[in-house]
Amino acid sequence: MKVRYSNNINAFGGVNFVLQEFDKLKIGNILYDNLPSLSPKSSYSWRDIFILFQVFISVVETAWRMLRPFLLTNLEVIPYLT
Repeated sequence: MKVRYSNNINAFGGVNFVLQEFDKLKIGNILYDNLPSLSPKSSYSWRDIFILFQVFISVVETAWRMLRPFLLTNLEVIPYLT
């Protein structure tokens, strides 16, 4: 999805849109109600942890798509890897 007009444009692209949808669907409340409670000293909620994993997966997927052609062409020249 291409965002043309947004107040929240940043280096992560459409992540703000996804986070807004998570908030609309009340994902944080669903996680809080269905997962074990975190330590009272914890400064993070299940919502924060879930969003962290989503952003991490997005970043790793993007990095893999960018590096895959380079790795596939350059790993072929290393004899013990083929």
